[in-house]
Amino acid sequence: SGFDYLGWSVDIAGDVIAAGATWADEPTLESGGVYIFRLGATWEQETVLAPADLPDDANFGHAVDLDGERLIVGAPFIDGSVNAQGVVYIFADDGQWTQEARLTPGDLDVNFVGADVAIDGDWAVIGAPRDNTDGVSAGSVFVYHRNAANEWTYFSRLARATNESYCYFGNNVCIEGNTILVGAEYSSQFGANTGAVFVYELEGNAWSQMQVLSPNDKTAWSHFGGSVSIRNGIAAIGAYGHPNSTGAAYIFERDKAGQFTQTNQLLSTDGAQHHRFGNDVAVGDGYVTVGAPYSQDEQGSAYVYDISGEPLRSTTPRTFNARNNAQAGTVHSGISFEYFGNFDGHDYFVTTEELEYYDAHEMANVLGMVLNQPASLAIINSYDESAFVQEITTERLWIGLSDLATESVFEWDNGEAFDWSDWGGNEPNKNGGTEDVVVMNWSFSNGKYLGWNDWKEQHRYSLALIELEGEACTGDTDFDDDIDGDDLAIIIATWGDADGVGDVNQDGAIDITDLLWLLEFWGACP
Repeated sequence: SGFDYLGWSVDIAGDVIAAGATWADEPTLESGGVYIFRLGATWEQETVLAPADLPDDANFGHAVDLDGERLIVGAPFIDGSVNAQGVVYIFADDGQWTQEARLTPGDLDVNFVGADVAIDGDWAVIGAPRDNTDGVSAGSVFVYHRNAANEWTYFSRLARATNESYCYFGNNVCIEGNTILVGAEYSSQFGANTGAVFVYELEGNAWSQMQVLSPNDKTAWSHFGGSVSIRNGIAAIGAYGHPNSTGAAYIFERDKAGQFTQTNQLLSTDGAQHHRFGNDVAVGDGYVTVGAPYSQDEQGSAYVYDISGEPLRSTTPRTFNARNNAQAGTVHSGISFEYFGNFDGHDYFVTTEELEYYDAHEMANVLGMVLNQPASLAIINSYDESAFVQEITTERLWIGLSDLATESVFEWDNGEAFDWSDWGGNEPNKNGGTEDVVVMNWSFSNGKYLGWNDWKEQHRYSLALIELEGEACTGDTDFDDDIDGDDLAIIIATWGDADGVGDVNQDGAIDITDLLWLLEFWGACP
């Protein structure tokens, strides 16, 4: 049916494909499902997997991984003792697919368990990038082991040796044999949002951190570790933000001492900005495949490189374009932005659609990458700034304030001092400890501003108000740091198209709105 998002996650093993449909109504409203296809004379649907205990909005199928006759599936939005704690399921194929295990991390302060999953033999690896145990969204990874009685039991928790909030450790995981790779694409260990990949090895009865990988040409906002894959000892790692979201993928191989070292860097042939080459990577037998979802006027492409002995040799890639271009012109998941205004030298943008808090947080990161500027949910720390927002809109807005790190201690996302507040009447009320993030709130009935309200992360009734650290260069369609007649010519030449570089405001149409944006920012980039 519509908006099931079939294909949100996919994996293939032999003659079986597993495809997640995170919003499928299987068995309840938008709880999600995983579709199993098997190759006979043709690929045919075999079954749909959906545990009977799935609640609404479980996001079952957000991540999948196949290994022989077993399948692991993440459902990160299932509530546990902590909101959106998440659950992971393991299924076995013994002639028919049956649920073998339901894995939860217990009562830890863990969010988004199952954001990514991996399975190899008797080991299951589960990413929880919004685990707040070591800092807000510092992240962690849970490892489970299957014993002789065919029971999956908790084995260990992997985390960074040093705490770092918002690094999303565990957003991407993979395993091969005795090696686990964990991506932390927002880590600033080597520079602002440069990213890092952590290597763990099984030594005796413990998984131990052996290395922290970073690229030789590391740059800020490259998001190295945004995707990870390993096969036959060859690791591919995506850095979709390097540079200006052009993207890159890196190949690491073990040296004689058993250490991973970089042996190659893969770049797309066109090298255009904002294509996010490296958004996903996969290593196969003899091939490395790299995804670039915003290439080909946002139809997306997959680049395939072959491996020919030592070292890895990249050939001219074969590009596979999407058959259709749904949501063309948007920057991420069908959501676009509108320019909101400028206050005190900072540009503000707002999403055109309502979304949940964590998606709003992600959209701020996406906009920052697109505009090559540090960005966050808005930090409203003065009466004048609040008044600036109130003059423009009466829509409920997510801002960058939460008590996710410490209950009842509200903090700004960027670490600024929390020395001014604008709480509405009887707020924050915490609602039994379940409301940890904050919106600017307006009355639906009369549009009256009601002040700040603490809110649940899963509510979908707010737009994201995003603040840049400086001013954007919106409308620089030819990327020459000037908004001038050349950019105007590009908009006129592509007028009426459904997508393309002339779509300045990323709303899926090149029209008068884009022209007005161009004039708004005319001149040299700030």
